[in-house]
Amino acid sequence: MGVKKWIKYVAAVFGWTIIGVCLPWGIWWYCHIPTPGKGGLLLALVATVMPLVWEDVREIGRAGLILTLVVLFAVEYRAIDKEHKDYAEEQSMAREEERKSFQTLLDEQKTDVSRILEREDQHFKETFDAFLKEDGPREFSLLCSAQQTGSVV
Repeated sequence: MGVKKWIKYVAAVFGWTIIGVCLPWGIWWYCHIPTPGKGGLLLALVATVMPLVWEDVREIGRAGLILTLVVLFAVEYRAIDKEHKDYAEEQSMAREEERKSFQTLLDEQKTDVSRILEREDQHFKETFDAFLKEDGPREFSLLCSAQQTGSVV
């Protein structure tokens, strides 16, 4: 009977140790959220040990074990929630940066297109002015007379 009593004593000490370590650790993590998975790992440890020590820790110990499980579950939930929130903020900032980058690119393209149009307009004016200075009046009068008579030039 001594071995059985010793095993019960070890189980009770182990159960109270689990409560004494994991409950404060869970409360600390509740205030300082860890990365996801850490709370779940400790939750799994307590849930695995709980049936082994359930009978040996009495009512207060059982309440402590259940409280530890609840706190660790809340810690894991908050950690997952925080990770999702951080990811959403990170993605939002990345999309904003992309928008700014594309806007800058579009502004540069608009500027480039307007410069090209201005250069082409200037080139057209120079070419047309040169045409009018050299052969313009004679060609223009031929074009007008052809339109009046209906013939094709």
